[in-house]
Amino acid sequence: MPDGKSSPIDGDLALEDLLESLKAHTALALQANHAAAAAGGATDAWCRASYPVFVAEGTVGPLKADAFLRIVAYTYSWVAAIPHADPRGDLPSVLAAVDKAKAIESTSPECLAEVREARSAAIRAVQAVLGISENAESVVIVSKVLHFMDPNFAPMIDGNVSKAFQRLVEESGGESSPWRRALSEAGAPRIQTLSAPPRVEQYLSYWELASRFSRCANRVT
Repeated sequence: MPDGKSSPIDGDLALEDLLESLKAHTALALQANHAAAAAGGATDAWCRASYPVFVAEGTVGPLKADAFLRIVAYTYSWVAAIPHADPRGDLPSVLAAVDKAKAIESTSPECLAEVREARSAAIRAVQAVLGISENAESVVIVSKVLHFMDPNFAPMIDGNVSKAFQRLVEESGGESSPWRRALSEAGAPRIQTLSAPPRVEQYLSYWELASRFSRCANRVT
């Protein structure tokens, strides 16, 4: 666009405007939550303390089997479950799927169907090595594994994200909400909102929307 803003998803729906709205919604809530955590009154203190440690594994060079095992362990420390398999021997299949998705994102970001399929393959690869299927916690777990491997590659998602997204929809017009449109236009028109827990198709739409936000001039990580 001539003014330097990122392209809208559709028509007059500008990502920059949604991003500003998101920041306005969350700034005060985040400050209050972090203050409560610092005072020992909120449960996110552990997540805030552990997160930098968890994402560091993927930044120290080519990912090795033991480092991947630590990433899986970190992931399961954030959910009420344990893995069903030892993932170390199958790390090459995960790396191959992730590398392919990154390559397609880099060279053909406008080919949304191709990007979506590559991301879906990365999700399936992680599900396979962990011995989990499409169930209530599958996407939550997989999103954390992929994010801890490379936070710039995949966003995390969970039930709280679903609730927050639904609240944004409800507070900005319901059926006509630009947030509802943004999600449905991020690769899967039938996706109107995020269920709790989210499913693979919903995560893929959220992933694409988050990716677009990361490319905005006033972006978030």
